[in-house]
Amino acid sequence: MFNLVLSHFIGDFILQSHYIAERKLKNFLVCVLHVLLYIIPFYFLVSANWKFLFVVAAAHLLIDFFRVAEYLSWIKNVLFNPKILILDKAE
Repeated sequence: MFNLVLSHFIGDFILQSHYIAERKLKNFLVCVLHVLLYIIPFYFLVSANWKFLFVVAAAHLLIDFFRVAEYLSWIKNVLFNPKILILDKAE
């Protein structure tokens, strides 16, 4: 588990330049470059299995380029907002 977190930290923060961070959401090829750099630590610290690396890369590409994390966060905030779940009993 530690190696997964370490790999994520290295790939998403240390290996990501300012140029990539600014452009990965707007330019698909820059995002692909980021993902290729991102999986390098996973290859060395977690597994060299190409299926594992493909899943990690595909998931990260979806999360970064298509902003899946933002949509999931929005859905979570809407669905699990206590203000929405409390029924108005003042009739």
